[in-house]
Amino acid sequence: MDKSVLEIKFYCDDLRKELTVREFMQTLLITLFEEMDSFHGKRPFGNSCWDDDMIVALIKNKAIKGTVEEEFDEDGELIMRNRHLEEDYDEAITRIIKML
Repeated sequence: MDKSVLEIKFYCDDLRKELTVREFMQTLLITLFEEMDSFHGKRPFGNSCWDDDMIVALIKNKAIKGTVEEEFDEDGELIMRNRHLEEDYDEAITRIIKML
């Protein structure tokens, strides 16, 4: 994975704006720092499944394995996560954080 993954753009429903993976991760870390003990890991931006928009973008840009046909419904919504996808995603996010 090269640093270009940081520039993948996607629309984040929770934040109601388009941003890059880099901007999303920065926003997440800033929120964690600002809220400290009040930070809610399940709902850092108000909703659960807050990372689904980024998962979609990473799959569509082939940064992690998965196919839109297998993982998403006709509206592009994530409908399931299998173990393989979770492991791929976790490894990708760890590499992305190290690139920041």
